[in-house]
Amino acid sequence: MPCARDLRSAGRSGGSSIEVMHPERSLPDPDVESYLAGFLAEVRDVLERIRETLHSVVPGAEEAMRYGVPTLRVAGRNVVHFGGYARHVAVYPVPEATGALAARIAEHRAGKGTLRFPLDRAVPYELIAQVGAALAARSRAR
Repeated sequence: MPCARDLRSAGRSGGSSIEVMHPERSLPDPDVESYLAGFLAEVRDVLERIRETLHSVVPGAEEAMRYGVPTLRVAGRNVVHFGGYARHVAVYPVPEATGALAARIAEHRAGKGTLRFPLDRAVPYELIAQVGAALAARSRAR
């Protein structure tokens, strides 16, 4: 599936299109700042808030580009990835969860290891925080 970095515009139903990235964007992405700067303001703001949310629950994380998307790492290990796409933003991987958290995750699961959040709906930052915290705890336990 093409990511927003690779698209100048993406069609929506009804034939209209929406710009998702800055028209002067160049590839490949050398760092997280360049990746984020390549998106138009509306998507970039969502990605920046996801970034802040994840940093708030993954203490001591450093940032790197892994698999073409921003990644928070602790002690040299990837903890959580996030990325922007034509019609959604995503967080990877999906932690094991039970109870209420598992139910909330299920609403946004897109495949085995991806949580997808459509850009035309409110992004559940509190859920993203819970996911980030669960992934950080899993990383510390290794």
